[in-house]
Amino acid sequence: YGDWILAALERWKEHCKTYKPFGLNPVLFVMAERSVYADEIGKWLVRQGSMTGLKNHDVLIIHTDTKGVITKRDLEDARQTARDIDLPTNKVKVVVSVMMLREGWDVRNVSVVLGLRPFTSKARILPEQAVGRGLRLMRGISPDRTQTLEVMGTSAFEDFVRQLEIEG
Repeated sequence: YGDWILAALERWKEHCKTYKPFGLNPVLFVMAERSVYADEIGKWLVRQGSMTGLKNHDVLIIHTDTKGVITKRDLEDARQTARDIDLPTNKVKVVVSVMMLREGWDVRNVSVVLGLRPFTSKARILPEQAVGRGLRLMRGISPDRTQTLEVMGTSAFEDFVRQLEIEG
């Protein structure tokens, strides 16, 4: 996933420059296939801090599989942090998750979505929800300005997005 992660980071950095004059903090949302992958992606982003510019408090790893080291109390704290993404005091820049979409996560500052799941189910609800994470308009930007959502990831995910573009 390295090339996709690096490409998504570069696009997210461009969004940071674009939205900085508005006082907004765009968020990169990475949707992993498994909890262990989400954990590793999040750790890698922090370990590569000199390249990514990210520190430990910048990356939120959250998923519903609590069999790992996340306690119920810590999981609730992570969920609250995820819900507060749009607040000006938010320090989180990247959210790495497996099933955040089942959590009722309704935020506006997601501007880059990286889908690293197979997205092969015929129901197609998961890729729709992944794209939907970034379709909410950020507050504080006038309607005469264009807000951009960038979506990238696996072939199946990108095929789904191309189909959405065709459908309008």
